[in-house]
Amino acid sequence: MNKHTEEVLAAIAAGELTREQAAIELECSPRHVNRLMIAAGVRRPPGVSRAAPAVAPAPKVVRQALILKWASLVEQQMLTVVSAATKAGCSERTIYRYLRKPPF
Repeated sequence: MNKHTEEVLAAIAAGELTREQAAIELECSPRHVNRLMIAAGVRRPPGVSRAAPAVAPAPKVVRQALILKWASLVEQQMLTVVSAATKAGCSERTIYRYLRKPPF
């Protein structure tokens, strides 16, 4: 581990930097910062916990209905697969998979 990485990890331990800020500083992902913290034995500062998700995930049935809605618009040629996937918050592959599903 180089000196700069050690300094950034020390700043995280002191509560001066967040994982996201450290990721920007180290030019890596926040997940990689987690790995570096584990390897170096650095813990989160007291009082800092994982952030709760901003929005609770939709129940599975609701999400499936939403994807099916956008996929049906693709089938009716009112949307492209790319725009439907973007609106549904899923991959293009998922839209194609829903297009292959038999109707209920």
